[in-house]
Amino acid sequence: MRSLSAMLIITLIGTLAGGCERPAPPASILPPVPVVLRSVTAEEVPVAVEEVGRVEASNSVTVLPRIGGQILTRHFVEGQAVAAGDLLYSVDPAPFEARLRSAEAELAKTRVQLIYAQDEADRYAELETKRTVSRSLAEQMTNAAMVLRETINAQEAELEQARLNLEYCEIRSPIAGRSGAWLANAGAFVEAYRTPLVVVNQIDPIHVVFSLPEARLPELLDAVNARRLDVTATITADGRSRGDGEVHFIDNQVDPATGTIRLKARFANPDAFFWPGQFVRVRLVLRTIPGALLVPDEAISQGAKGAAVFVADANGQAELRPVRTAESLEGRTRVTEGLSPGESVVVEGQNKLKPGTPIKAVTW
Repeated sequence: MRSLSAMLIITLIGTLAGGCERPAPPASILPPVPVVLRSVTAEEVPVAVEEVGRVEASNSVTVLPRIGGQILTRHFVEGQAVAAGDLLYSVDPAPFEARLRSAEAELAKTRVQLIYAQDEADRYAELETKRTVSRSLAEQMTNAAMVLRETINAQEAELEQARLNLEYCEIRSPIAGRSGAWLANAGAFVEAYRTPLVVVNQIDPIHVVFSLPEARLPELLDAVNARRLDVTATITADGRSRGDGEVHFIDNQVDPATGTIRLKARFANPDAFFWPGQFVRVRLVLRTIPGALLVPDEAISQGAKGAAVFVADANGQAELRPVRTAESLEGRTRVTEGLSPGESVVVEGQNKLKPGTPIKAVTW
């Protein structure tokens, strides 16, 4: 009986112990984290700088009269396009016509006097050979004729000046361009080379003036020597752009006050796309990088060991990959080491990741 009781007790204890044990729950599986991926591709990337510039006329002339007098007529409308040689003003020609006639009469009179003086010089030279008159008297007649010849030379020059002054009564545009506001009107008296009449600006071609930091000077000179500069100007007011600009001027010194160097770019402007005085954004491409790997700036994280990105591995998990970066180009960073073309990097949602986290790609 004692043995039977002991066996029953042992059996009961074993049953109770077995009933207290519970099976271990299965290991928990983390749900994938939604992220936005961007595939890495090799591109030919331009290295460009952007600066603020200002448009100015390629040539600007303040028209001045070459003679003094009273303006009879103004022949242009303010702001109109003019061609080189177009008539702008007419000055009263009457005084200059009178001076021309006077110069012509004086020249004709002196020429008649020369004919008589030359005949006398010839006659006295013949008499001198016959010793009828003295050599001194014959030389006086010859000298008188020579003086008249020089007088004729001076009077011919005065006559030519009188003709020019008469031509200057018609004041013409020296260049093709666009006229400004008139500065003198009909009836006004003007002084030669002193009274401004109108400003004419040449706007085709037109120039854009801007400055670059002196640190960019070596790249700029290399690009100029290689003839690969590409210039685009965007009008600040309305956002319209025009390319194919040509850098034709680089200042011969760096401005010590600002640490910049001044440049000018020339643009064709037959349709008056640009206007003098406008502000523009100038984009200057200095060089191109072939086969560059670019990722969005937001994909790059900085840690104690430097830059890194999360990459989607073959198992659909996040891999933290250290990378070496270069310059940032228009919102994207160039990666020189650590990535290969075709890999996918996380550009959004990486703050929820750690190495080995399952990820799920969602739409950008």
